[in-house]
Amino acid sequence: MALMIVGAGSIAWAATILGSARQAPALERVAARIVQGDRYKAEDLDRVAPVMAEIAATPEPRFSSLRAAVIYELRQAETAVADGRRTDIDRHMDALRKVLPRALATGPSDSFLWLALFWRETFTGGSDPTRLPLLEMSYRTGPREGWVAVRRSPWTLALYSRLVPDLQEVAVAEFVGLVQSGFKEAASILTGPGWSLREVLIPRLATVDEPSRKVFAKSLYRGGYDVQVPGIDRPSERPWSR
Repeated sequence: MALMIVGAGSIAWAATILGSARQAPALERVAARIVQGDRYKAEDLDRVAPVMAEIAATPEPRFSSLRAAVIYELRQAETAVADGRRTDIDRHMDALRKVLPRALATGPSDSFLWLALFWRETFTGGSDPTRLPLLEMSYRTGPREGWVAVRRSPWTLALYSRLVPDLQEVAVAEFVGLVQSGFKEAASILTGPGWSLREVLIPRLATVDEPSRKVFAKSLYRGGYDVQVPGIDRPSERPWSR
């Protein structure tokens, strides 16, 4: 019953915010919830679209609005890619092409914006080494921003073999940092894009404190992954799937 009440409250909150989105602050609130991990259907987020037109028509919108617009369009683009909606992919990629330069011109030290630009350019133009400086700028401007790292780490590890050695080291250190900080996403990053790199990543976890290693190992074992995390005993029963 309590879960139903919480769920109903979340739906009511989304309906209120998305239904009243007629100015930039509403978009900023939606973007903040996206960053916090809230999930919305694409059609619900489409209700914020009028605010994007408002921002585009404003000669000098505030930075927080431009940043929120990038967060919004990136989420919409990712969802469209996952669903295979070609028309929507093109629409949101084009929107990112327009809003990202404006946002970066206002906030050039924002690591998320550099990451979003790297993702868009790589998705639309392929994994060209000339785009790696965009990723490097994301690390340079925000090496320890947890919510950015959770997004950046899987993208970077997926490109690991194409990175220069210095950037490879940064990518490994970032993953270790996610485990150290207790981010639950670290396990899925390892078993996803990091799986082919486990012989590189796992040994580096020896520097992580024991409680964090235990939490990380437990997540892996629950998922059925037979991985020896440094200093952590495997369970006696092993229902491994991999």
